[in-house]
Amino acid sequence: MNLPGFGEYGNQHYAGAEIPGVKKADEPFPDHVPVYNDLDGRVDPDKLAALVEYFAARRHGIMVVLNYGTTFTGAFDELEVCINRLKKIFAKYGLDEVVREVQKPGSKEVITDTRTGYWIHVDGAYGGCYMPYLAKHFKNNPDQIVDTVIDLKGNKVEYKASQIPTLDMTKFPEICSTVTSGHKFPGAPWPLGVYMSRHKYQLHPPSSPMYIGSMDSTLSGSRNGLSAIVLWKYLSLNSDEQIIDNCIRCLKTVQEIEVRFRKIIEKKNKEKGLDLRLIRGSFGLTLIFSKMREAIRSKYTLAEQSMEDYEYNHLFTFTNVANKPELINSFLKDAEEDYSFEAELIGLEVTKIPGGALGEVEKKKNKLRKYQMGPGNC
Repeated sequence: MNLPGFGEYGNQHYAGAEIPGVKKADEPFPDHVPVYNDLDGRVDPDKLAALVEYFAARRHGIMVVLNYGTTFTGAFDELEVCINRLKKIFAKYGLDEVVREVQKPGSKEVITDTRTGYWIHVDGAYGGCYMPYLAKHFKNNPDQIVDTVIDLKGNKVEYKASQIPTLDMTKFPEICSTVTSGHKFPGAPWPLGVYMSRHKYQLHPPSSPMYIGSMDSTLSGSRNGLSAIVLWKYLSLNSDEQIIDNCIRCLKTVQEIEVRFRKIIEKKNKEKGLDLRLIRGSFGLTLIFSKMREAIRSKYTLAEQSMEDYEYNHLFTFTNVANKPELINSFLKDAEEDYSFEAELIGLEVTKIPGGALGEVEKKKNKLRKYQMGPGNC
C-alpha cells in the first residue's frame, strides 16, 4: 500500500495550517511526529496529541505507531502517557466507536460494521521480548533502583523499577496490534517476526492453504516454519526465571560496558580536547557513541547513523554479546588505543599516524572538523 503519511497529506491538503507547538502557518508539516530530541528518540506526547487532534477534528481516521525500543537509539516511547492523551481525543471526536457501511466480501451485500476510527500499533521489535520480563522481575520492588544513566547534560539520573515502560494489551485496550523480532531478543540465526493483534480484528474467514493443512489468518498464508521452531525451542527449554536471568544479564552487561567505555572516552576528551560522546537511554541495551574509524567499524560490524549533524555508531548487548566477554574486552581494548575514533584523525601529519589508520585520513580529515570542540568548550 502506498499510503501518504500525515506530513505529505497535510502539505497537499492543509498547506498554511497552524498547529500550536508543532508548526507555524508558513512552515511545512513535519515528516514524522516530533521527538524530544534525536538522541533521545522518544515521541513528544504533547506534539503527538496536537497532530492527532488536528486530523481527528477533520474526520480523518487515525493510525499511530509507537515504538517500544527504536532501531538505532533503543528509545521507548511513553506508551501510557501517549495512550491516555490520545483516547481522550478519540472520544471527543467520536473515533472510539464508528459505524460504517461496508460491502460484504464476495458479494454485493452492504453490511453495517461498528469499529474504532483509529489504530494504535506498538512496534516492539527490540523491546517486546525483553522489557516485559524486566518489569516482571522487579514488580514487587517498585522503589528499587534498576538503572542509572548519564543524561545529555552530563547529569547522573537514577531510574526505579516503577519507571520501567510496560507493554500490556490488557491494561491498554486501545492498543490494536504489536510486533516483536525474535532474532533481536532472545536471538535467532535469521529474521524471526511475531505479529499479534486482537482476535476481533483478524480477517474473517481465514484462508485455508492446502500446503499447511489448516486455517491461516496471516497476511500471505505462508510463513517461515524454521523460525517458529527456533522460538518454540527457546520457550520450551527455558523457564520464566531463566529468561528473566538472561534479560538481567544483558542489562548488567551494557551497564558494565558503559562504565568502562565512558572512562576511555572521558580520558581522550580531556587529553586531546575532543567531543567524543557516549549515550544510553534508561533500561536500554543500546550504546550510542561517536563514530569509530573504518577498520574498527568493519571488525565489529558497527551500524552508523548521522543525527543532529553528528555521526554515531551503536551496539546492542543482546544475548550474543552478553555471553561473549572476550568480544567485549577486545572491543574496549581497540577503543582505548590511539586513533580508534575518526575524530582523532583530524589534522594529524601522515607520518605520525599508525599504518592501520593511514588510508582513512585524507577522506576523513575535512569532513570531521565538526567533531573538534571550539575554544569555549575545551
